[in-house]
Amino acid sequence: MPFSGSLDVVRALGSCPQLKSLPEDAWNLPGAEILQFSCEVEEEGAIELIPPALHPSIPPYAVISVAKYPVSPVGPFSLAQVRLVARAGIRPRAFLLQAFIDSEEAAAPLSEHWGFKIETATVDLAHRHDLSQGTVSIENSTVLDIRLENAHVLSGQELNIIDGLHLTRSEIANDGDGLILQVDPEYVFSYAERGEPDLAEWNPEGFDSIERLVPVYPIVSIYARCDQDLPVLRFGMDPNKEGARGSVRFGAEI
Repeated sequence: MPFSGSLDVVRALGSCPQLKSLPEDAWNLPGAEILQFSCEVEEEGAIELIPPALHPSIPPYAVISVAKYPVSPVGPFSLAQVRLVARAGIRPRAFLLQAFIDSEEAAAPLSEHWGFKIETATVDLAHRHDLSQGTVSIENSTVLDIRLENAHVLSGQELNIIDGLHLTRSEIANDGDGLILQVDPEYVFSYAERGEPDLAEWNPEGFDSIERLVPVYPIVSIYARCDQDLPVLRFGMDPNKEGARGSVRFGAEI
């Protein structure tokens, strides 16, 4: 029997974004750069961060990413995400714990229409031939620093960036009891690397959503340049019901 997450959804919703409406149009984000670091994490803390509708991976692992978007409908911005990988039914998904962004103009629509749990911060991504580095800092204090070292070039077809799940407060569906949005961007890769992962700094204190997340074993880091979209949303789910029982399809009935 698969086990389920034990997140207290009612408590968690108090700090989740209020979904004002579903996005009417996708965002096209050409020329994006993405650095992603994956690592195994301690099981106990991970289970407590996943809602009952989802099944944590075995062993549990997290993906931490820093992305730079030079072009968007609201101007350039950089976005970092801390996510836990889990299954929704049989499909692997990455449940968003916390995001960080360097643009207030982008923060509002990402939160209100796509359900990003987001905090304004300084977010940087640098790529060199010998090192790729992504950092998040607030008031000169580093929250995280992820790196890729000793990279080798690979095909974009070999990359896997898992679709996201975002917990929101919503009256669009589920009677206002919370709604998980499925956010499934598309990517067209023009360049990709894979290499040795390093979590140089991890200081999540002060962020309830991630301070119980304890990294224990690095897996891999990837770097990519691509054209990406942020899609119109098609599906959601009840955070307390598994699989098809809690599935919501957005459309005329909503």
